[in-house]
Amino acid sequence: AEFVSGNVAGYGVSPWPPLYRAFYPLDSAEIKRAIYRGQQDMKGAIRFLKERADQDSVCVDKVFVGGESAGAFVALAAALLDRPEEKPESCAALPNALEPYALCLNATAFDCELDSFTVDATARQRPDLGPVEGSLNTNGQHAQVRGVASFYGGLQAEAFEQDWWQGVDTPAVYLYHRTCDGVVMHQNGKPMRTISQYCNLGAAPWHPRFPTMYGSGAIKSAFDTMGAAPEHSTDFLNCLPFNPDLALFECARYADNGSYHNVVGRAQRCQNLADFWTPLAGDQAACLSTAVLTREAPMAQAYPNPFRQGFTLRAEQLMDGTTIRVCDAMGRVVQQAGYRADLPLGQGLAPGAYVVLIDREGGPWPLRVIKQ
Repeated sequence: AEFVSGNVAGYGVSPWPPLYRAFYPLDSAEIKRAIYRGQQDMKGAIRFLKERADQDSVCVDKVFVGGESAGAFVALAAALLDRPEEKPESCAALPNALEPYALCLNATAFDCELDSFTVDATARQRPDLGPVEGSLNTNGQHAQVRGVASFYGGLQAEAFEQDWWQGVDTPAVYLYHRTCDGVVMHQNGKPMRTISQYCNLGAAPWHPRFPTMYGSGAIKSAFDTMGAAPEHSTDFLNCLPFNPDLALFECARYADNGSYHNVVGRAQRCQNLADFWTPLAGDQAACLSTAVLTREAPMAQAYPNPFRQGFTLRAEQLMDGTTIRVCDAMGRVVQQAGYRADLPLGQGLAPGAYVVLIDREGGPWPLRVIKQ
């Protein structure tokens, strides 16, 4: 059926309006397609950032990605799904999705004005989602990364069946998970099974149509069986598993602990991740400096650099009035002026790294400066 019959989030006689008892469960293909779309977008973002590496003064060979929960699924897919033959079958063209249960179309308000809408056949179309690399920012850069961090995430079965981690370009993998996670299973299972099956107050379970996903424990087990596994680090925290025979008490325990789907000791986890990634980021085999080398003579030099009060530009190629923009780490212009040999720049800025963009024919020329 296209919806779950009976109450989903209610009691025997639900105090919620009927529209809140309706539930439209996504089928397994939709969840896999969402992850696939997410990893395509992440790869497009990586290519975008690599293309502007000279402006940001970063190393294109030292890119790291990560995420929590759904973000971890996307990050792992972006890092590991890199060959055309690895594309899941569910991401090809599929028949239209089923029309949602009518009451679900109004489930956007409670004690306020209802927002009714319809879902026509066009909105339910499921076309082929395209190549694994996606089509966003296809600028000649690749989307490979040096490392990926997964916080209580996982992979779909295809990753194991199609061996997503084969090849010398497989990145280093950091895995954090609590062993009794009730949302994404540490080993394998359907997402949210614990809550749906045991803690739904006697209502209809809504997880059966979700795909089976494999958590950090299953990924580590796969690595352990390999002759040459990817470099990896596991950060698992043990907790008591859910006891179905004491469901009433166990549901209360899981509710009090966020279903164990969270980070405990965030500072320690960050330190563990930093300890794992630091040797990779400091690898002298790639990007010997923090900036992308330019093939032409410098257009200008900033002095002093680093600076405390302000800096000036020394250049023979600049003409009076040439636009100079100073941008922060987010790419926002924080100062702008016309060039003059004795003009101090950078005054009043907060300490940090900045990029000076010198406008010229063919695009801006970047120069990095540091405010102490």
